[in-house]
Amino acid sequence: MSGKPFNFAFSYSRWSLWERCPAAFKYKNIDKLPEPASPAMQRGRDIHKEAEEFVLGTRRDLPASLARFKTLAEGLRAVPAGLIKVEAQMAFDRDQRPVSWFGANAYWRFIWDVGVRDPDRNHFDAVDWKTGKPYGSYDAQMQIFALPAFWTVPDLQTFTGHLIYLDNGDAVSVTYTRAQMFGPTCDPAANDGLQGLWRSNVAMMEADQAYRPKPSRDACRFCHFSAKKGGPCQEGVS
Repeated sequence: MSGKPFNFAFSYSRWSLWERCPAAFKYKNIDKLPEPASPAMQRGRDIHKEAEEFVLGTRRDLPASLARFKTLAEGLRAVPAGLIKVEAQMAFDRDQRPVSWFGANAYWRFIWDVGVRDPDRNHFDAVDWKTGKPYGSYDAQMQIFALPAFWTVPDLQTFTGHLIYLDNGDAVSVTYTRAQMFGPTCDPAANDGLQGLWRSNVAMMEADQAYRPKPSRDACRFCHFSAKKGGPCQEGVS
């Protein structure tokens, strides 16, 4: 266990793990128990690096991993530098003000694989490269994806998130309007809309001090913290 105190900060990956099993969230983020690397995880990192290099123009040839989305990848590569962010890390404090990624006051953290601003339409697109097959609902990720766009572009009217499944050629796109993000008044100061929803979700997550296990067949089968895999959790489902 790490002796370093836990500083709460929200991210999509942390939310996803906490919602699936608060105990697993604790083992990973608070107790800092190690998780073994896997070939699938390493492959995902390698493919993200290939995509980053191609979009930035530091790699000349189109990687095989992007072959199903050649038009998209080449289109992103052609976007002017001032309108695109690649592997963008964004952090905000509790009042949604930008701060440094590792700052003690970083309360919200987000990463876009690619973000593109269209100032003519007051619109923003963000892309997330995915390996493997689509799994479960994408609503939470898409909503979380949209938050930093509306926080950093004051006049933004619409945002579209794109989940790009590189292995099978699937793509999911969802658009949110300013009214959906901030509520009918479109006022960022109002605790309404998707922003209000996620403020509440994050407060609920932060307030959890019990970190109770949430056993399920699928979650426990793949969990490295299960007692069956040498971990500390005794709640695994057979």
